[in-house]
Amino acid sequence: MKKKLLKLAIIFFILFEGNNFIYANEKIILPEKKPIISKEQTSKKIENYLIPLEKPTSKLEKTKPKKIKKLIVSGEIIPRSKPLVVKTKKSVRAKKSKYYSKKDYEIAKISIRSMEK
Repeated sequence: MKKKLLKLAIIFFILFEGNNFIYANEKIILPEKKPIISKEQTSKKIENYLIPLEKPTSKLEKTKPKKIKKLIVSGEIIPRSKPLVVKTKKSVRAKKSKYYSKKDYEIAKISIRSMEK
């Protein structure tokens, strides 16, 4: 039993510790260091290019909240008057008819006008 455990320990040690030796021998590839660029060089680079103008932004005007005046007469609040809405009626007359011919349609127009009077 002791021999089996000893063999198992040796195999375990060889497998896992042997890998470390293999990886240590390989050359690790590291990236080269970047060159240090001073602020003067970057500003010169920027000056060489044409930079487009900034887009115009719409100025947001702050609207002041309107104060609602309350009319109070003898302790009662009177509501504000509502604006008047004026509508004009437009009479729409058809130019062509689906169902009648031109002559019949003209006769019908004349008869409708006479009935409206």
